[in-house]
Amino acid sequence: LPHAQINPVDNYAYCNKETFGGVNFSTKNTDGITHYEWTNSNSLIGLSGSGVGNISAFKLTNNTDSIITAHISVTAIYENHGISQRSNPESFIIQVKPTPRVIVSGTTSVCAGNEEPVVTFTGTNGVMPYTFIYQINNGEVQSISTSNNNRSVSFSIPTHDPGKYVYKVLSVSDAANICANYRQD
Repeated sequence: LPHAQINPVDNYAYCNKETFGGVNFSTKNTDGITHYEWTNSNSLIGLSGSGVGNISAFKLTNNTDSIITAHISVTAIYENHGISQRSNPESFIIQVKPTPRVIVSGTTSVCAGNEEPVVTFTGTNGVMPYTFIYQINNGEVQSISTSNNNRSVSFSIPTHDPGKYVYKVLSVSDAANICANYRQD
């Protein structure tokens, strides 16, 4: 009789809020029946702690500021001619990368010609440095980055022209360009 066996499964890396497509486990055995049982070491990714059969598609989650990893261990249960065997576990990982975010500070009102106020963009949930793409009053798209060891970057707002200046962050990305955030929600 063949022995219980499960084919290797690739490792996966995704971004927060992406959909994991699922895994259909397989075996080299062509006769008998093979069932699968699996365990997950980290349910924070959005997958339950254990299950039977294949892993269905699910939405990944990571609300931290670093990559989280789940170790999945799968065992095949092979049944043939009234005999049941368990395979050695096959393991793989699912990594979920965080979504970089930006905090904008410095909202103020000043009179024309007064001391220039400062606007600060601070990146979170990623790897320094951060790059921010933004617009002022829906004008020209601009980019500014933090230094290697800093989450924040500040810049002065000229006060020579009176008016209202609205800063809109279009995207934020981090050093690893892991998972850019194109809308701030």
